[in-house]
Order: sequence, then C-alpha cells, then structure tokens
Amino acid sequence: MHIKHEVIYQKVLQILDKNKTYNGLSFELIDYLLQKTIFNEVTQNCNLKGSKKD
Repeated sequence: MHIKHEVIYQKVLQILDKNKTYNGLSFELIDYLLQKTIFNEVTQNCNLKGSKKD
C-alpha cells in the first residue's frame, strides 16, 4: 500500500514497445489494464479475511 504507483507504472512502460502487440493485445489495451491494476486503491472495496489484528 505504500508503493509509489507512478514509479512502478513508468518502469513497466520503459519495458514495453508502443509499436508492438503482446499475445495479440495492443499496447493501448495493455496500458489501460496496467493503469487499472497499478493505480487501483487497494484499501477501498476490499474484503478482509481473518481478524483485523493479524
């Protein structure tokens, strides 16, 4: 939860080639999915399993 999301996103973008497809998926789709995953607020809409003190 304390990870710098923008830093991770930029590092992943450095690896990807904007002119390439990945297993048939366009860069635009990969970018969209990355943003939804990396910038997802994990503290909202989550289900806690176990006790809170764990």
